[in-house]
Amino acid sequence: MKTTLKFMVWMLMIAMLLSVALVAIGATWAAPFHHAVIDIDGDTFTLGEWATLHGSDWVLAVGGVMLALLVVLFVVPFAVLVPLTIVALCILAALFTVAGVAMLVMSPMLLLVWIVWRLARGPKRVAVNTAAPSHADATMTR
Repeated sequence: MKTTLKFMVWMLMIAMLLSVALVAIGATWAAPFHHAVIDIDGDTFTLGEWATLHGSDWVLAVGGVMLALLVVLFVVPFAVLVPLTIVALCILAALFTVAGVAMLVMSPMLLLVWIVWRLARGPKRVAVNTAAPSHADATMTR
């Protein structure tokens, strides 16, 4: 958790620097588009008016880009990870179900194989040592 928090803080700092850089680049590169006229509901304006940002316009622009970067940083990973986790859990449940059914179906056959193997091996033979213990055996047990 500590590493994840550090990672998120660093990503937030990088996002803030990127947002300032994107706004500065956008304001600089919009200069060649002074002739472009945009008409929205009867209101016309040019991109040249937006190229020169004043006072609070910079704050709003940086804030908008920062908000977009925060959404990309926090919301998108969770939106991708939650469905993937659900799919992985469903696949895992299906595999456990198939394994359980296979164990139930195969258990009589496995029992039969074990019984045949035990009968084919024959009775267990126990070796009995009738000789007296030697001196070497007595020293090894100490």
